[in-house]
Amino acid sequence: MDDKELKKIESQTEFEEQLNVEIALENYQFTCEITIENIEPSRQINIGDCIFNEKVTIKATLRSNKEFIFKNGIFIRNCIFEKDVIFQYTQFDGKVRMHHNDFRGKTNFTNTRFQDLVDFYGSTFHKKTIFFKTDFIGTVVFSAVTFKQNVLFTYTLIKKLLLLTRTKVEKGIDLSLAIISGELGIFDLKIDYSKFEAEKGYLDEKKYNDCVAKCGKIPIKNKRETFRILKHHHQERGNIIDSLEFKVLEKKTLYDELSNKIALKKKQTQEGENKFKIMFDLFNLFLNRRSNGFGVDYVRGIIFTLLSVIIFHVFTLLIIGKYDLILEPSAYADYFIPIRGFEFLDKVFSDGGEYSIFVKIFVYLCDILGRVVIGYGIYQTIQAFRKYR
Repeated sequence: MDDKELKKIESQTEFEEQLNVEIALENYQFTCEITIENIEPSRQINIGDCIFNEKVTIKATLRSNKEFIFKNGIFIRNCIFEKDVIFQYTQFDGKVRMHHNDFRGKTNFTNTRFQDLVDFYGSTFHKKTIFFKTDFIGTVVFSAVTFKQNVLFTYTLIKKLLLLTRTKVEKGIDLSLAIISGELGIFDLKIDYSKFEAEKGYLDEKKYNDCVAKCGKIPIKNKRETFRILKHHHQERGNIIDSLEFKVLEKKTLYDELSNKIALKKKQTQEGENKFKIMFDLFNLFLNRRSNGFGVDYVRGIIFTLLSVIIFHVFTLLIIGKYDLILEPSAYADYFIPIRGFEFLDKVFSDGGEYSIFVKIFVYLCDILGRVVIGYGIYQTIQAFRKYR
């Protein structure tokens, strides 16, 4: 906002008088609570370069049938809202454009319906933002918008198009409960994953609803589902490169989710959950993470395979007493071929060494296990090389 001297408005009556006189309200400072209501249908509400020091309510006049319908278009730009801004329980029939505004207090969109375009281009939301049961019938634009805290689309209807282009989310985002019958337009969405905190504790129905509808907290399963939605969106449009990022984040979140379930007491887990299955899935994810970074890191695959060869070969040589072969590079070559025969072990055991039957069985089992792990490492490396397929 430019360093201009602002004219002060100190009452609702004064605000309404100025709104009726001027085509656009510019360079004002409002030191009282303001309610922006319907004016004559031919006019658009046009406010720019203003500071609102107290709460602002944007609503329609109460009709006899108890419907709140705001007929006029709204254009509010380059304004600072120091306190809360209330949109709730109102239907907006006209276009709503709110460009480059600074929402420093809370925003309330509960049961709000936007029939046409709503555009928050370049605005900043400082508090947790929940679009609870908000209906976006037309296009909704969050281009170049910054969310300083969590933003949740809880039971939000996306009827036509939701644009998240160059949007910056500094904490978390929840799209898991959005009702998306239209399309998503996502490009260059920036999320600070290091600050994306999720609720990991046990949540009953009441606590869960409080999180997503009142507190602005994101349960960990909602976090995972949000990453799945973003991954699927990019895959549908053939954007494999960006989809890989959300694929990895989805798997990492699932790993955290399963780890949390293992840590919870039995009475806190959902009925019917099998902890052995959870532990097996957790182990599977652990191997995927270590072997190729969930399908995207072939360097990890190579290192995993090399370490597997070294560990299993050295372990076998130590058991059978062939210490002289540990530092022999050629002795490792066959271990890179999982379908090799047992000629090496057969020769060792046929040379007359004193090995019990239990040692022999154990060595053969270790060799078979090594083949499985090494073959898995080779497969994971190939998968990571093919990540852009």
